[in-house]
Amino acid sequence: MKQFLDNPASRVCLRPLRRENARNFALLLGGVSRSVSMMARMPHPCTRMTAQAWIDEHSEPGSCAFAIIRKRDRNFLGAIALNTDEIVPELGYWVGRPYWSRGYATEAVLALESLAFHHGISRLAAETFPHNQASQRVLLKSGFQHEGAFVRGFTSERDDNHVFRYEKELRAS
Repeated sequence: MKQFLDNPASRVCLRPLRRENARNFALLLGGVSRSVSMMARMPHPCTRMTAQAWIDEHSEPGSCAFAIIRKRDRNFLGAIALNTDEIVPELGYWVGRPYWSRGYATEAVLALESLAFHHGISRLAAETFPHNQASQRVLLKSGFQHEGAFVRGFTSERDDNHVFRYEKELRAS
């Protein structure tokens, strides 16, 4: 599933993450603990080294991760990943704070949905922390349905392991 994805109608395109993108992770997330606290599986603190490890992990079979790139200037905005090892494949994403509230995350989610559907995936899931209302809006705008609240056993030192789960049935667009 690792391929370049560009929808002409979108302001963003997705391309496979590279180890050198660890620099972008560190620049956008390194000093922003609020952003990292909204992600269950992002290393904190986010340094080049921990970001490289995250990218390597998400390059293994069963996972695929993409850089979210703004087309007009080729800026790295964030990342989106899909874990196909789950019964219902799960997506996760983040956009750097300078790019919040501009619709980029929604466009990236829709692009990944299209790629997933093209590869025979019929349903996707995503989880957010209850306090991450922006991510909840992204999922709802993308057509996901709220499935309920759950407790997860994260391996990190998170204070709150409660999550909201969302799912969406994929269809041809």
